[in-house]
Amino acid sequence: MAEIHGAIEQACEGLGFLRETKPFSPHLTLARIKVGERQGGVALAKGGVLDRPISLGSLAVESVVLMKSELKPTGSVYTKLWEVKIEGSGQAPSLLAERAR
Repeated sequence: MAEIHGAIEQACEGLGFLRETKPFSPHLTLARIKVGERQGGVALAKGGVLDRPISLGSLAVESVVLMKSELKPTGSVYTKLWEVKIEGSGQAPSLLAERAR
């Protein structure tokens, strides 16, 4: 993932964007808990489930997508802005960028 991050940073820098100054911290968001609906998060925290390491196995990644999220009264609207397809098996990934149409 660090290699993909570096390639994305380099591509964005070539488009005039500044490099991110914070260190890269790869993560996967599994859920978001809205204000006022925190009972689930409190139950998870009190149950100790957040303190135990978990193994999720492996996951094949075919692309990385940059999404725009707009909060609207009717719910979130997600728009794909950019996608990088990852090619190659067992080798360093090859990144092919394309703009969303």
